[in-house]
Amino acid sequence: MSSEEIWRIGQVGTKITLIIDEPDPNDPPNNIVVDLTNKDAIGIEFKRPNKTTFKWIDKVGDPDVVVAPDTLAVVAPATNGEILFTDNTGMFNVKGLWAYRGIYREVVGSVTENYPGSWTERRVGE
Repeated sequence: MSSEEIWRIGQVGTKITLIIDEPDPNDPPNNIVVDLTNKDAIGIEFKRPNKTTFKWIDKVGDPDVVVAPDTLAVVAPATNGEILFTDNTGMFNVKGLWAYRGIYREVVGSVTENYPGSWTERRVGE
């Protein structure tokens, strides 16, 4: 879907392409793209208009996520930090201002950390 189209409640097939970024350690006000090549999981987090959140992750791990491997993909090459999410269920069920951001997960030993990117907002209409 192009950025000019309005997302609609219950619409199936909405596509979201985004780049996962993080603060540049050498230039903190700026962000750099995350290389997703060796990440343990990638995902997208949504914030509804009422500010509650939920996540879609491509690998099982947290009880607060919906696993959806067929709707989330890394866009090649993974070094560009780009992911594509396709809503196959019509999950936008409330009109208003939604937000979304890419996230990635790293597991080191017994420690699992989620790293979120920057929020992007988008209005959903009736």
